[in-house]
Amino acid sequence: DAAYDLSLQLPGQWMGDALIKLKGIRAGTVNTEFVLDDALLPRASLKGVVLDAEGHPLAFQLTLEGHSPLVLIVRNFMELDGAFEVPHLPAGDYEATFSADGFVSRRLELASPLRDDEVREIPEVLLEKQ
Repeated sequence: DAAYDLSLQLPGQWMGDALIKLKGIRAGTVNTEFVLDDALLPRASLKGVVLDAEGHPLAFQLTLEGHSPLVLIVRNFMELDGAFEVPHLPAGDYEATFSADGFVSRRLELASPLRDDEVREIPEVLLEKQ
């Protein structure tokens, strides 16, 4: 078992139907702690490294959009080696946008859908200075 923090920004009425169900919640913020059995979490993941054009690692933001199923993940990566990994993804089609201050954002669409239990390594992502 693992502990996870869940923080939802709710624009209005929201009903979840994935691993937990929340009903009748009004607009606002909900902060809660809960425990999920790791066996219930999706097993696919994406990983790779983000570098500038000269090959130096970057701190960056990754926006990951899933189309089927609908997923939106925004994470900041501050690792000194530019490495990233996004675990616990459901199988499906994804687009990734890599952004860093002073650099042109780069959007990549996965060539094929992410499969259950797959660890997909994205080739080096190079960002050009603005």
